[in-house]
Amino acid sequence: MALRITNGNSKLKMRGDVPRFLVKSIGWQDSSILILEQEKWTEDLCAVSFISSLSAKIRVPPSWSPNCPKLSTLLLPYFSIKRIPDSFFRHMCGLKVLNLELCKGITELPNSVADLVNLTALILKGCEGLRSVPPLGKLKQLRELDLSWTKIQDLPQGLESLVNLERLNLGNCRSFRRKIIPKGTFSELHRLQWLVLSPYGTVQFNDPEVLNQLKSFIGCLCFTDSYKISRWPEYYYLYINDNFSSFCDYVHSADDIGHHKRLYFHQCKLGRGLNHPVLLLPSDIKSLELIDCVGRGIRCLSDVFRNFTSLNDLSSLEIRGLDGIEFLWQFSAPAPRDQQADSSFSPLRKLQNLILRNLLDLVGLFFGESEAYLLQPGTFSSLTWLSIHKCHKMKRLFTAQLLQNLENLTLIHVNDCEGVEEIVADDNGVEQGGGEGIQLTSSDATATVILPKLRCLSLNRLPQLKNVCKVAMICDSIKEIKIFGCPKVKRLPLFLPNINGLPSLPNTLLQIMGDKEWWESLEWDNSCTKNALDPFFTTHSVLRIFNSRPPL
Repeated sequence: MALRITNGNSKLKMRGDVPRFLVKSIGWQDSSILILEQEKWTEDLCAVSFISSLSAKIRVPPSWSPNCPKLSTLLLPYFSIKRIPDSFFRHMCGLKVLNLELCKGITELPNSVADLVNLTALILKGCEGLRSVPPLGKLKQLRELDLSWTKIQDLPQGLESLVNLERLNLGNCRSFRRKIIPKGTFSELHRLQWLVLSPYGTVQFNDPEVLNQLKSFIGCLCFTDSYKISRWPEYYYLYINDNFSSFCDYVHSADDIGHHKRLYFHQCKLGRGLNHPVLLLPSDIKSLELIDCVGRGIRCLSDVFRNFTSLNDLSSLEIRGLDGIEFLWQFSAPAPRDQQADSSFSPLRKLQNLILRNLLDLVGLFFGESEAYLLQPGTFSSLTWLSIHKCHKMKRLFTAQLLQNLENLTLIHVNDCEGVEEIVADDNGVEQGGGEGIQLTSSDATATVILPKLRCLSLNRLPQLKNVCKVAMICDSIKEIKIFGCPKVKRLPLFLPNINGLPSLPNTLLQIMGDKEWWESLEWDNSCTKNALDPFFTTHSVLRIFNSRPPL
């Protein structure tokens, strides 16, 4: 039902100046075809809002030209509209907001849209059949233009003339034929604050200087141009590549800035002697991904990123296929005393997700790991998700001292690492990065470490793994233990207290997975422990408890 809404002001009614609105919501029980009632589109109409919950069809009478000079807002989202006649907008000179979001039947806009000189917002998001728009150069008042999830093949003609444009969304336009946006396209758009381009690596942004004025940006940038950014936007999601002839399907779809503070380097040549200065990352970055990059002459990531050891807000780090790197972090000197006292200063305090895959030269997480005084207090205290895959030169993941910080760790997944001998360093000391490992005393060796939030321990194809941890681990939240292809592991690391002579199991435990032969060969302090755990053992997964990736 169309509703006429007035403000009830009697003086306005007497003058005949009452603003008129048409509002209609199409529900499940209504007709799936909405026929526009021409007699209701009168000169005093100020706003129209039709909303469909089921992609109902709208029939626009051919050659219809409603005379609505006062109409300022036209909202027709979620409808199926095959064609809008060119005459439709001819007498809507006052129109300011046009929203046709998710009108999937539209393939083109009528040319009369180009004459809506008072338009401030043009929303065409999700018009998946839309291939082109008319020239927009006359729309000098336009402040928001959303063409995301459409099939437009090029930039709208006249885009550079939209001097009042503040928000531009061209995200997920996969039919875009242009590979590089010409330099200078956005240079005159001095009010532009919010810019979304394709995050798929198919369209290269060629105006890095423009980023200095933006508040929010999603898009693709050439690696060499990343050095030209003197001021990073407040929110950003950048795909950075050396070669845009290929792109990575792994990049997540993104057409909404949200609160991203994320950089994604793909197929970049990182390191010294490559005519690239050391890159300075934005100090507030939260997510960093390095995928299939080449490292030359580097040992730690601080050889590539000047401020890598001081990224206080970094919460997610994923590295895949970076040859040459041996360690992630190197702290060459202990933190100043004032920083040690300041709990807010810790570059690894907020790190939640750490994913390392196919790092064939990686030896350890820290260079000089044994120098415990170099690590900031609270290192890894927020870590929830640890996944390591095909890092064959690693022998161990943590020292026992570092393990004590992992109070929020939820998942440990180590897969296909041929050299791993221990998850936690043993009490004999280890050499890593030229240093001596943590020396555990006899009392330390019998101590326990509490991992209160650990829910999943997954160890697969680790042929050299001898033990998980010499220090017994208390894991009262454990749900799943998976150990396959680890023939040298002879003991489970769980500490199970005895109550009345019987082991007390975590009430969260759901399953223990492994090879039957391995399970029967395990060593136990007493048979009661094995008998208590036997009902939870299975050789195949009966439950899907965890996803393969952490939430973003």
